[in-house]
Amino acid sequence: MTKAWRGSLGLLLMSASTTLAMSRLIDHGLRPGIIVPIVVAIIVADQGVALVMRVRMPMIPAIAVGAALSFLALVVGLDPTVVNPASTHFVDLHFASNQFHAAQFALANEGTPLPALPGVVVAIGALGALAAAATRSIWRAKSGAATTLVATSDP
Repeated sequence: MTKAWRGSLGLLLMSASTTLAMSRLIDHGLRPGIIVPIVVAIIVADQGVALVMRVRMPMIPAIAVGAALSFLALVVGLDPTVVNPASTHFVDLHFASNQFHAAQFALANEGTPLPALPGVVVAIGALGALAAAATRSIWRAKSGAATTLVATSDP
């Protein structure tokens, strides 16, 4: 295991370890239906940023790509009926909008612990995934010189 790979794995584990702290903001948040989508979103954001920065994409667009991929993973993980063509909620933006409005109301008017609504889980998961994407992009930009081939001077 190379030093850069160990650092990359450590960064991923550090980002994923925040899931327990974030899930405690949700009522009965320490259950697989809440923890798994948040962890998957963090992993998708982290690895998505790592992949797009490998092709020399700038930091801000890389964070946007990682955040978009993680948002898609959160929506599919929490409500797979949105992407199931046989469902009545297939690509139903009104249904998703209602979930986000309920989450917005809960975030604005209720104290912690928040209700375990899909929109609340998406909001908290998106915050964790955005932090993981930003952390990965900063780490990758700082260590980018160490992971690329180093030019040697000719004698």
